[in-house]
Amino acid sequence: MSGRARRIVLGCCLVGLAIALGPCGLGCKAEYRPPPAAPEESPGVAPDSQYTWALGYWRKAGPHEWTWTPGRWIAPPHDGAVWTEGHYQHTPDGYIWIDGFWR
Repeated sequence: MSGRARRIVLGCCLVGLAIALGPCGLGCKAEYRPPPAAPEESPGVAPDSQYTWALGYWRKAGPHEWTWTPGRWIAPPHDGAVWTEGHYQHTPDGYIWIDGFWR
């Protein structure tokens, strides 16, 4: 293969590598920010004294879009159950939502 042909092949390989790596290049990670602050909610009166208010949260609706899921009253699955609120957790790939759950 001639020197010119080698340069063309090498150039094509470098362009392909740049496309495959994307805009960040080597060693760059995309950082996704958490959603905006939660709007203030007024839960009102619980339907029963056993109910717990589960806070509303932002749900990812697209690459740069969030949808608000309002809070709600929830009944425990059994006596003594304790509600743990959902929350966003930072990971190396960005933020992920951890659903609330009963313990």
